[in-house]
Amino acid sequence: KGSMFSAIRELRCSEVGVTGHSLGAAVATMAALEIRATLGLKVQPVFLFGAPRVGNPTFADAFDAAGAAGGASPPSWRVVHYHDPVPRIAPTSLDYRHISREVYYYTEDENTYKVCRDDDEDPDCSASVHLWRCTPADHVTYFNLTLKHTNLEQDCIGKSSFWQELHI
Repeated sequence: KGSMFSAIRELRCSEVGVTGHSLGAAVATMAALEIRATLGLKVQPVFLFGAPRVGNPTFADAFDAAGAAGGASPPSWRVVHYHDPVPRIAPTSLDYRHISREVYYYTEDENTYKVCRDDDEDPDCSASVHLWRCTPADHVTYFNLTLKHTNLEQDCIGKSSFWQELHI
């Protein structure tokens, strides 16, 4: 966090954009809130792909309020691909909530989407699909592009056995 703040100050940024996928989206969520609350900068755009729920309702409200105070409307764009399981974990039964605003691509080939209601868990969007119907392959595919290791050139993934052990 300290290095990030130092870099932003050194670059004399007046506005910052953040993005991330999966764990990177969770980190980007927290970074956007920290930058808004601590540095008072406008953080826009915030693009989050396959983001898990990272906080409780108080956190989600604080994130949305910090975005609004900084002039960001919506405070983020949280993109969910079809049956991606990651946005559906960290269960609401344990008081986790999403931040707003979700864009839900509800077909596997991503030819159509819905901009969801401006609340944390729109029942007509990704919350309408139970976790048991989800597949890990949908987590590594966004905008019809994949991060799946078997579809990448060997030069991109190297010779490590790590990718073979993942089985994705």
